[in-house]
Formats: sequence, C-alpha cells, structure tokens
Amino acid sequence: MEKIIIMGLAESGKTTIVKVSAEGYVPQKQAPYSATIDYKRKTYTMFGTKISLFDLGGQKSFLDRFTGDLAEFIFSKVAVMIYVFDVINMPKISLAKYYYDLGLQTLKKYSPEAKVHILFHKVDLIEKGKTEEFVKNIKEFLELDDTYPIHETSVYDKSIFTAMENIIDTSAQGPESFETIFQKFEMQNKEFIDQMVLIDGRGKAIISTQDDIFDLKEKLLQAHQTIEASFSVNESLKYSIQQFQSKLVFTSILNNYFILMLRYSFNLPEELNESYIKLLNQSIRLVQDLNKFIK
Repeated sequence: MEKIIIMGLAESGKTTIVKVSAEGYVPQKQAPYSATIDYKRKTYTMFGTKISLFDLGGQKSFLDRFTGDLAEFIFSKVAVMIYVFDVINMPKISLAKYYYDLGLQTLKKYSPEAKVHILFHKVDLIEKGKTEEFVKNIKEFLELDDTYPIHETSVYDKSIFTAMENIIDTSAQGPESFETIFQKFEMQNKEFIDQMVLIDGRGKAIISTQDDIFDLKEKLLQAHQTIEASFSVNESLKYSIQQFQSKLVFTSILNNYFILMLRYSFNLPEELNESYIKLLNQSIRLVQDLNKFIK
C-alpha cells in the first residue's frame, strides 16, 4: 500500500480535493470552510490502487510540526507528495512557496525516491482567457521548472480526476527510471535478447544495449508503416513482430511516440514453444511498464 501525503496552506482546497476524488463528494461553492486539525490519515482504493493518504493541516503551526518534530513520521516511506498551491490566494503565495520548499527538503531527507506532483488549484476562478498567462507568471514567481509535473485543477470539472489518476498511476509504478525497467527485463530474458533499443519522439536513442543501432531509420519507418496491421492487446497497446536479418524483432509504439525495439536471439520457431510465449508476454509487460513511466 502506497503512502501519499497532500500538503499546502490552510484553505488551499486539500481536503475537498480528497473528498471529491476519493469519496465521491459533490462540492458546493457555498459550503462552509472546515479546517483540518493536525492531519487526517485514511485508506482508499483509487483508480484500482490501494493507498494510505495523509491530509496535512495547513495552519502554520501544523506545518511547522510536520517539518519539525513529526518530520520522520510524516515524511518517511512516502511514495508521492502532492503540494497544493491556491492560485487565487496571491497574498499568501510567498508563504506557500516557503512551505513547499521546506516540505520538499524534508521529503528528500526521509523519502529521497518519492515522486512530487504540484497542483495549481482553483484555476476555475481565474478570469476567462487569462489562465495561461496567469499560470505562467505564477510558475516564474515560484521559480518552478519542469522537474515535477504541474496540474491545473478545479473540483468543479474533470481536471482534478485527471490529475489524481495520473498521480495514483505514478504511486503504483515500481521502476524509477528507464534503466531499471530495462534491467529487470534483461535479467529475466537475457539469453533470448540480442539487443534492446528505446527511441524518444524526436528520434533520439534513450536506451541501446549495443553501440550500433540496427538499421535504425529503416526500422523506424517499418514500425510506422506496419503498426496499424500489427497485433493488438488493447486499444493503447499495439505491437508487431517482424523477421529482420534472420532474427525476430518486436516493435511497439509507446506513449508520446516513443518506439521500443527488441531483437530476439532466434527466428520464429516452427511451433510456438513455451520460451517464445513467455518472452512475448514479458515484452508486452515491458511495453506496459514503459507506458506508465512515460505518461
């Protein structure tokens, strides 16, 4: 069960986010504000994943305790920290940044592998037509780059569900890098794989287990031409298996136009034996793991 903490100043909307996305609560615009005292810890199953969610009170005295005396308890074994910025409460944006920086520092001390997601919340209250410029100015003021995902959210539309689903997917994801994903796959299938190549949407090789990338441009072209006629596990997972230089090549187009190519160490067997079926299933699982990591 993954541990997720949600943090931000008082009245930033943290508890309502939890109630709407995890408990099915229908938000009311005139509902009275109810402050979270200390912290609330509940177990939920969200988007198919069981999580332990810590909703941290946003009053200054609580935040000081969470990053001080209670730091080890709150920030240990965290899978994801969600930090909520109330984009409408500009008078307190500097204070929000202070506790974001402090929370991030504490998180890195006790859970260095944890993921971080940022919510720019209550964007529905920004004047129509000015959201993009408004958000850009806030990012610059907060000195935020693309290190951590930023989600523009409101509890009055599907944006909060989209953001939380992405965050939960991140928390459920085991591998921490392309390298660790491939290392796991290679350990399981080393004797059946000659070469592994992962290419990003710009055509740059992210992973290549050999210096020579086997006829890369030709394979890219083949992949794009044949993928529509390839096998399909589901709508979002298609792959092809082709013969190339007396070996089989598994090709799949991933999220964001990444391309995976695996050159097997054998040709298509006359009969579909157990080793081939196992390798094919492992290759499909590799695609699924990579898609979770890329999106």
